[in-house]
Amino acid sequence: MNMSREIENITDERAEELLQEAEYGYYYDSTYIPMRKDTPSVLIASTKGLETGEIKNLPMITPVGKVRQAMTPEGEYYKKDGKGHGLDPSQIVSAIRNMDNPKRLFWEKEHERYAVLVSYDGSKGKQALIPIDTNKNTNPDRMNGYQGGAYNIAVSVFNQEKLSTYVANSNHVKIDIKIEDDPQRGSSGSALSLLNESSSKNNISQNSEEIKSEFADENTRFSVREEDPPKNTVTGYKVFRVKDGKLYPPMVANPGGADTPVGVWLNADVGERAPDSKTGRAQVKGKGGMSLSFRPGWHLGDIPRASQFDRMNPETGVKDMFPADFVWAECDCAADVDYQDEAMSYGYTDNGKFRHAYAGLPRVPENGYYKYRTNPRPDTVPWIITGAMKVNRILSDAEVAEILTKNGVTPPQRQGGNKTLEDLGLNNNHIKRQDRFDELFDDDYYEDMDDADLIRHHLVVDHAAIGEVLDRTRDIALHHPTIASLSSDAIPRR
Repeated sequence: MNMSREIENITDERAEELLQEAEYGYYYDSTYIPMRKDTPSVLIASTKGLETGEIKNLPMITPVGKVRQAMTPEGEYYKKDGKGHGLDPSQIVSAIRNMDNPKRLFWEKEHERYAVLVSYDGSKGKQALIPIDTNKNTNPDRMNGYQGGAYNIAVSVFNQEKLSTYVANSNHVKIDIKIEDDPQRGSSGSALSLLNESSSKNNISQNSEEIKSEFADENTRFSVREEDPPKNTVTGYKVFRVKDGKLYPPMVANPGGADTPVGVWLNADVGERAPDSKTGRAQVKGKGGMSLSFRPGWHLGDIPRASQFDRMNPETGVKDMFPADFVWAECDCAADVDYQDEAMSYGYTDNGKFRHAYAGLPRVPENGYYKYRTNPRPDTVPWIITGAMKVNRILSDAEVAEILTKNGVTPPQRQGGNKTLEDLGLNNNHIKRQDRFDELFDDDYYEDMDDADLIRHHLVVDHAAIGEVLDRTRDIALHHPTIASLSSDAIPRR
């Protein structure tokens, strides 16, 4: 996708894509990505003429390390930056968008900056505080190709207790919110009382069939399988990005930027290990310095749905659209060995309590698989984590919709409308050809053939036929005036 590197062209949809790319390691922690092309007019109006300084109309950027911390599961640490907030990209975009309708505005004396209190989608009683550093200059080399001056912002989640402490701090001065040309909006009330307001009117409703799943193989390397294929298999679904008629991982590139082979069995290998987490959990290295949970293997889904890749619907503001350049593939997964019980056994702590986050096999499930949910809720879609997979065929949008409907899930719309495989520069012919190749080189296929069949398949030489050709060639040469003048050694003898 060719995206302009001008901050002025940033939309909510593109901001969410940038956050997803940051989450999957596209950018270094010390760099910045743009979030807004402008500053909310309410902040400009509210700070006009203040001794603490006026907020101008500038784009807004955020540090990559801070958004990765914000997207780290709540309670877990991201590097040395502190505990995660458990936000997803759409919630961060929602909070930044809601700066247009702030709950409260503060001046932080100790940091000499403004901070905005906002609600965000799916907040469940929590608020987000967004500090605005108005005097921090950013090195252009750290802007990931974007141009222009900007304010530096970050999103932090505040529960009621944390917000109470923040408001009680004498260094945090409340600023009256002023909205020009809007006499309907008052500025009375306290920040604490706002915590009890229902934010459901601003939330995007969550359908009962919404699926939280993740099929990411950032920590997986692979090799083409040389041993016999598995005897038993289960079906799984994997999402790919399409480029030039080839399949690539949705976020992080394969080693060397190679496309993902189709129609052949691929063994999963373990990626490069990272230091264990602070809680002693094994991790592997991801792109951009990220550390990822250690559950090696191919990750696929029970059904072709992965809502974490959804893009913003410009008509509704809801993140529910399947990316325009993505496609689903139906895959075979190795199932000779059932690792389910062993994988779940790792979830038990020394005191006998089960922690879902600790479960999972700490090695590649060779010749087998197990299932694991990133969310312990039983209504969420589990991963199929397997040691080997083969892409069988690519699914059309119609086939994906049929599978989802049969499973009680509403099919998402595709960005730009539904497409056929031909529209995406794809078909399944290359997979069929590979299947025929496998058949032709299967020893069992030829085991019972006689010599005539083997000759017909061009697998053995027909010496008698070759001899007849040589005899006829010599006869023609001896009766041709030009060829007859050649040395007899030039024509092979039988």
